[in-house]
Amino acid sequence: MPALAGAGGFALAALAVVLATWNRTVGISNDGIQYVEGARQLLAGHGYSTGILYFDEQYQAGRLPAPQTVWPPGTSIAIAAAAGFGMDPEAAGRLVARVAFLFAPPLVFLIAFRLTGQHLPAALCAVWQLGMTEFWMYLASPNSDLPFLAASLGALALLPDGEVDEWRWLPAFLLAGLATAFRYVGLFLIGAMGLLLLWDAFRRWRRTSDFRARPFLLAVPGVLIAAALLVRNSLLAGDIRGGNTHPIAQSLVGLLTETVRSLLELIGGVSRSDLTNGGPRRAAAIAGLIGLGGLALLAVPGWWQSLRTQRPGDAPRRYGLGIALYAVFYLVAVIWTSSRTNLTYGTRYMLPVAPLLVCLVVFGATVRNPRTAAAT
Repeated sequence: MPALAGAGGFALAALAVVLATWNRTVGISNDGIQYVEGARQLLAGHGYSTGILYFDEQYQAGRLPAPQTVWPPGTSIAIAAAAGFGMDPEAAGRLVARVAFLFAPPLVFLIAFRLTGQHLPAALCAVWQLGMTEFWMYLASPNSDLPFLAASLGALALLPDGEVDEWRWLPAFLLAGLATAFRYVGLFLIGAMGLLLLWDAFRRWRRTSDFRARPFLLAVPGVLIAAALLVRNSLLAGDIRGGNTHPIAQSLVGLLTETVRSLLELIGGVSRSDLTNGGPRRAAAIAGLIGLGGLALLAVPGWWQSLRTQRPGDAPRRYGLGIALYAVFYLVAVIWTSSRTNLTYGTRYMLPVAPLLVCLVVFGATVRNPRTAAAT
């Protein structure tokens, strides 16, 4: 209950931010235009489609509106649901983003609390999330960024600790399926959770020679949501990816460099201009980088100790493994996708993984404390 109270406090703080910035307006991106257009077509009874043709796959459909497969349908469905109450679709899209904004800080608090077992480190992670500049940028933008962030964090926050609460696999996989409906990269969240599910089943089989099918059955509804999206793409576009298969020439080194730069900007607020410009800003940026590096190094011994001393029933450490697994899957997926599609790679694609890396670093830094280690 104290953890839920803390999460509720950060939900109220996020609500205060939403209300204080209610009249703030931002431009609408190309993605946002497509999501709003998809909602309009849904409301008009044309299914998930678009009258704004952009990719070859849409022109090849030979009709207008053309089936929309490049952008997944979740965001447009949410916008259409809100617009069904009489709102303009663009305003409804901004409302969807504001509602999703409310969930991220409390979910980050719950994830960090499950990792560390302490309120103060968890609160620091949630405060960081609430204060992240990039997080605010999408507060009133009809995009998939905040809905995907909320759904993926919700799935991770609900991961069960063991057989006692294995029922949580059902809502966790449902949220992972919902995240996939917002962004196809959610497939890798399902993959990471599936591996954790297999790991639990393997450890149980080694201990008891018993196999439990129930957790796998609980995962089926969420997996079916993602599978339905892939089948739809295959039928309409001839490719489970939904199209957008003409890559921009981007080197692996360039993508890795951009990933590191984006994470530094999100986590530490250190931008490229801060480092290239002289004066106090550069000095502050360098000091910030040194601080981030020191904190990361501090976390390494904690993680090493956690892996060496892990025992059956060490729920926070197993939970940390699941979070780390998804973070790695996500980074690999985004880099791989960027090298094979017409995806404009940038800081926004690190938004879902940055809070997880912060939580993992805080976990590694606090697990070295004997009191924390005993709690975990």
